[in-house]
Amino acid sequence: MDFTVGTALNQTAGIDAYVRARVGGGAWLKTRVHKSRDPVFNAAFIIPALSPSFCDVLELQLKDYDVADEDDLVGTLHFDLSAVAARKFRTPTWYNIYGAPTSTDSLPSLPGPFGSLRRMADEMNEGRREGSAYRGRVLLSLCVDPQPDPSQALKSSVVNIAPLQHKMHPDISEPIDIQYGCIVDVLEAMNVTANAPVTCEVCCGGYTMTSNAKSAMSSAVEWNERLQGVFAFPRVTTSSNSLPDLFVNVMCKGKRLCYLRLRTQVTRGDAQWLELQDDEFGGFKAQRAGRVLLRLAVTFDELSNLDMKRDKVVISPSRARVKYQLLCKLYASKGLSDNLPSSLLASTFITISCAGVSATSSEKKGKSGVFLEALLLDVVLPVDLRHAPPLLINSWRNFSRHSQLTASLAELNLSELTVEGEARWLPLRPVNHEENLQDPAIFASLHVTRLGQC
Repeated sequence: MDFTVGTALNQTAGIDAYVRARVGGGAWLKTRVHKSRDPVFNAAFIIPALSPSFCDVLELQLKDYDVADEDDLVGTLHFDLSAVAARKFRTPTWYNIYGAPTSTDSLPSLPGPFGSLRRMADEMNEGRREGSAYRGRVLLSLCVDPQPDPSQALKSSVVNIAPLQHKMHPDISEPIDIQYGCIVDVLEAMNVTANAPVTCEVCCGGYTMTSNAKSAMSSAVEWNERLQGVFAFPRVTTSSNSLPDLFVNVMCKGKRLCYLRLRTQVTRGDAQWLELQDDEFGGFKAQRAGRVLLRLAVTFDELSNLDMKRDKVVISPSRARVKYQLLCKLYASKGLSDNLPSSLLASTFITISCAGVSATSSEKKGKSGVFLEALLLDVVLPVDLRHAPPLLINSWRNFSRHSQLTASLAELNLSELTVEGEARWLPLRPVNHEENLQDPAIFASLHVTRLGQC
């Protein structure tokens, strides 16, 4: 196997970088150490492999050499050997590396629950868990060459190769950075819990754009701001998208509350509500009525195709707002308790919330509950309900004066509820720590009525 490593880019300034590779559980082969932010290896791994094999995965790791301590793992890539044999990776291509945020590199390795964050960061950097941050990227090509005489043993080795010749690869453009324009309209967020002003941060590769800080004391944040940036990335191949993913982060006091990972592609999207994930390392995880919802629009294209200004643009909230009443006729529930003995002592209740306003049902015990009650919300929303935040429906378990979120439904568009419909079963999605719930749902009808101007 010829494993050619070209240039590796990492967002950390000046690391002692080297690349190592192995097939299955075999021995690691590694390149020489290059101290640079943009190291150039120009090395080829020769790795013998049998076909068929019990393990057909090639593992690549980019590491940071440390004299005194254990080498730091920047990130990991995995390749299926059957896909490599099909010549899917023969053209040199940029492959992005994702893992844990760089702020986790200094986390200590401790036993038990005290080291859970360190272990989670290691899983991200090893590629066993989806990464929540960009870590760098590597230019490489892969190929499998059948050995004509299997009786002759092929030795593992790392050899130097000549720099990449673009004339020999017609699919590769010259290594000139292509400028891309990125326009992100950051409008508003719902369900944010923070005791200090928050900012919205948009990251792509090593580039970052940040909004102004806004108060989040009422759980609703309005930025109404346009972030614009020019990113330069080398366009190596025309057949695959090698642009780094876009990360949208909600930040407070320099730490990330939650984030959204989007695939970077040429787009001119309309504003939409998107659900963010809690940052496992931020230390701000809280019991809230569902996850944070962020309304934004993303435009991404080559700079020559866009007409954009370099300065920040404040978007005036021109959408008129009126009062609406949300009516939820709640009849019954099912599957909201697991089979644990503690569930017999706990009670369940339902909450509905929208735009920072919420209503709560009475508490019921048992797996199935009969509520037969109406939940009302008087809330101020845009005239056009397509721009309104979705209605959040959540189930909670109350045990010994402690309420715990068990399941949620956050996909209800208010513009579809202007005509009162018949009651139906609405499936709920269990949260991470409630995997034992079996098909939780509520039986309810929903209706939105316009009351008048504010």
